[in-house]
Amino acid sequence: MKQSLRMMTSPLISYKSLIEKNVLIHDKIQENFIKSIDTLYKDLAEYQHEFNKSFNWKWLPTFGLKNKNIPKSIYTYGGVGIGKTMFMDMLVKSVPEISLRVHFHELMRDIHLELYKFRKGSSRSFKDPINKVVDKIFSKKVLVCIDEMEIRDIADAMIINKVFKRMFEIGLVVFTTSNRSPSELYKDGLQREKFLPFISLVNKKMRVINLNIPRDYRRGRIIGKKIFFTPIDAYSVKSIDEIWNKLTDTAPYKSDFLEVSGRKIRIPISAHKVAKFTFDELCNQPLGAHDYLQIASNYTTVIVEGIPSMNVEQRNAARRFVVLVDALYEKKCVLICSSASVVEKIYTGSDWEFEFQRTISRLVEMQSNDYLRQKHSIF
Repeated sequence: MKQSLRMMTSPLISYKSLIEKNVLIHDKIQENFIKSIDTLYKDLAEYQHEFNKSFNWKWLPTFGLKNKNIPKSIYTYGGVGIGKTMFMDMLVKSVPEISLRVHFHELMRDIHLELYKFRKGSSRSFKDPINKVVDKIFSKKVLVCIDEMEIRDIADAMIINKVFKRMFEIGLVVFTTSNRSPSELYKDGLQREKFLPFISLVNKKMRVINLNIPRDYRRGRIIGKKIFFTPIDAYSVKSIDEIWNKLTDTAPYKSDFLEVSGRKIRIPISAHKVAKFTFDELCNQPLGAHDYLQIASNYTTVIVEGIPSMNVEQRNAARRFVVLVDALYEKKCVLICSSASVVEKIYTGSDWEFEFQRTISRLVEMQSNDYLRQKHSIF
C-alpha cells in the first residue's frame, strides 16, 4: 500500500505569516533554517514509503536502503529559546498524517518499556528485540521528530545507536533537536567509547545544522516584566502560570531527573529548559551546592514557589536558599519566584545574616533587564 501525503501549509509560509503578524521578529539565521525545513517538506511530498499493517517489516530495510529518494534527515542544535522546537512543530503540522513528534526522554522511556515486555514475553527469542520495538513504535510513520535530545543515562547511551540505525534501515526520516552538537552528547559519560558509533552515524546519515543564534527569544518575553511576586496569593499563582506559558509555549507539565554523583534528583515540573519547584522541594531536602549547580547548568530558568519568611528556626533552609541563589547567579539562570515577604525580609535570623546580604543583592540584580539579557552558562 502506498501512502501519498496530504500537504498542509508549508513551514516557510507559516513562518512568513508569523512575521507579518508581528508574532515573530525576522531573523536571517532562522529564515535560512526554515528554508532547509521547507526543502525537507517538499522532499517528503515526493517520497513514497511502503507500509505493512501486520508489523511484518522484514522487507522494509531492503526498500529503505535501495530507495534513492529518501530525504536527508536533520539534526539541529543550538542554545535555548532560539526556535528549534517551534520550527519542528511547523514541519509536523505540515505533514500530520505521516509524522510522529516525541520528546527524547519520553521516547526512550517507551523503548525501554517495550524492550522489557519483549524480554519478559514470548518474543524474547528474537535475536535483537530493538528492531522489533522500533518497528512497532514507528509503525505507519515516515517522519520522526525527536525534540530535546540529551543523553544523560548510560542505559540510553548503550542502545541509541541501534535505535537510529534501525530507523534509517527502514527508510524513516528523522528530525532531531538538541542543545548540544553530536560530538558533545554524553560527554564524559560512563563507557562513552561504546557511544561513539552513534556520533559517527548521525554525522553520516543526518544533515547537522548549528542554529547559531545568540539571542534567547523566550527569555526576551519576560524582559521588563515582573518576576518576583509577593505576597503568595492567587495573583502570584496566576502570574507565574502565565510566565510558564510564555517561556514554554504552553507546554504541558512533565517531570524529569538529573543524575548527580550517582544519585537521581527529581525535577517535579519541567519543559523547554524551565524547571518548576516549590521552596520545600529545593530547600527542605538534603541538597547541596553540587546539586544546585547541576540544576542551574541544565535549566535556563528556575521557578520557585512559596518562599516563606524565615528566621533562626529555619536556618538550614535559609542556608540552602543562599547556596541555591549563588548557583543560579553563577550560571546566569533566570529566577522567578513567589515569596511571603519582600526580598529584604525573607530572612530575619542572625545565623546567616552576613551571607544573606549578598543573597538580597543578587535577588535584586537578577530581576534587572541587564541580568535577564545575559546568556545562560552551562560550564
